[in-house]
Amino acid sequence: MENSKQYCRKVSFADERSANEYINKLKSTSERVNVPVRAYLCPRCFSWHLTSQKTKEVQIFESKVEELQKIIKDQKRIILDLNTQNKKKDLRIAALKKHISSIQKYQETLKVFDKADKR
Repeated sequence: MENSKQYCRKVSFADERSANEYINKLKSTSERVNVPVRAYLCPRCFSWHLTSQKTKEVQIFESKVEELQKIIKDQKRIILDLNTQNKKKDLRIAALKKHISSIQKYQETLKVFDKADKR
């Protein structure tokens, strides 16, 4: 009877623990750009292999985090813009209050002259 187990050309590990230990060793010693991040059970040879590809769940999660970071950045920009607008409005309000105060003083002066004229 023929052996139904197929063999892969990738490095194989007998169990997940051994594969993960090797990943940890690579993380601390390797100068490679792409270091394996996880082990997986191969459906062809039933051995454990290493991959630098993240799981679909992790990829989706990282994509959502990136999306949220962009939203946060946009919201911070909007808040900064609103704060700037509020500061400009506050300056305009202060200038208007000063102008109103000057008008009120002028009106009081006019009242004094008006009373003097009536005498």
